[in-house]
Amino acid sequence: MSFFKNYKRIKLRGTMSFFKNYYRYKNDDNLVDKFLIHVGVLKRIAFLDKINIKTNHTLDSRECRAVGKTTFSYPEEIEHIYSILNLKHGLFKEEVFNNEDYPDVIRDVEHFHELEETINISLDNKVNECSLHLDDTKFDNYTKEFELTFDFRGELHDVDIIQEKNYYVYCDAIIANNESPYWCSLVVQAILFQKEKKYDTALLFLFSAFDNLITLEIEKLVNSFYKEFNLKNLEFGKKVSILLKHHLKVNPGENDEEHPVRSLIYKIYTELYELRNAVAHGKIRSIIVDHVDYCLDMLIFTYTTINYNPKDNVILLKQLKSYKS
Repeated sequence: MSFFKNYKRIKLRGTMSFFKNYYRYKNDDNLVDKFLIHVGVLKRIAFLDKINIKTNHTLDSRECRAVGKTTFSYPEEIEHIYSILNLKHGLFKEEVFNNEDYPDVIRDVEHFHELEETINISLDNKVNECSLHLDDTKFDNYTKEFELTFDFRGELHDVDIIQEKNYYVYCDAIIANNESPYWCSLVVQAILFQKEKKYDTALLFLFSAFDNLITLEIEKLVNSFYKEFNLKNLEFGKKVSILLKHHLKVNPGENDEEHPVRSLIYKIYTELYELRNAVAHGKIRSIIVDHVDYCLDMLIFTYTTINYNPKDNVILLKQLKSYKS
């Protein structure tokens, strides 16, 4: 794969084994999502909404398959949806009831969870002989709207019954955490650009996120340990180096280049910094998805080093594997 070509060019002793193990875990166990949830970039949320479904039934097609559609807006507290984990839809009923007997209203998602747990209820997508099956789910983070498309099988008058009752959609989703630091929102936007295949923009946003993370951590160092030093005005690469040496407990006078984690991150940074500048100044446009992944890896490695002080790459990989959503 092409990203291994990038890593081979770094030529760090012992790192190929690290990267093979890292990418095996990253690809098989959804590491990035787990990391983003763990650090608060993303969070999990559930919400419930009442929807109105319109079908393409006609008077000449009372008994047929039809397409049903609905659109509805995001809840106010949601700015950006990252992914949908589970989506249920239907009328609300207790299993002991007949299909015609439904509770009048569900107040909110907490009420829904309470009813699920206490009286063994469910959302039912059937009315009489008709049924609604979800064919397609779309969500737009710019318009902040959902669009659901259903396969409707049944008679026309059953549509009226559905509209008269309360037909709900329940969504369990991963969303951007609006209360997280600024670098977190930049990461979310970068991933959105990556999904849209705007790799040059994604790279710039990720590097900006990395810049903001380093700046915040340098401010902490200045306030806690190095008040007499003017670290804030240092060249950015020196800030990265000082920050890594501090958290990896590299003593003054030691050959810090030999610390495996510091060498790993700093070499990636050096290569990406050159690439980032070329993109920012319009000298290169041939950015590929591997470059974006490469930059996100750098940010993940750096955050993990700052917070967990791994003594070598083996411990770094072990910590990466410990992230849980």
